[in-house]
Amino acid sequence: MGGGPGGGVGARGPGADRPGLGGGGAVRGWALGLVVAAVVGCSGIPNGDPAAKRFATACSRCHPAETALGVRRDLEGWRRTIWGMRQKGARIDDQEAEEIARYLARVRGTR
Repeated sequence: MGGGPGGGVGARGPGADRPGLGGGGAVRGWALGLVVAAVVGCSGIPNGDPAAKRFATACSRCHPAETALGVRRDLEGWRRTIWGMRQKGARIDDQEAEEIARYLARVRGTR
């Protein structure tokens, strides 16, 4: 292998010496934007609904949107579900949790 100590891969990881690769924040932000766009665009989530975007962003950190969209619950059921996700480490504050619960009850509530 070439490139000096460490066998050719810099201390910052593969691609760190190439612009746009291994740079961290900008690439991760761009990638997250793509993921959110894909989740919103491909899952039947209305694009113009801010609550839908919050759901897609917050919930897709841990699982696909289809996980939640495949179930029906009333508002209290969604509140309990989101509370459970928060207990497992989901980074969703109280206001976001309520907004997401109301959104899910609206689009995936009981009939």
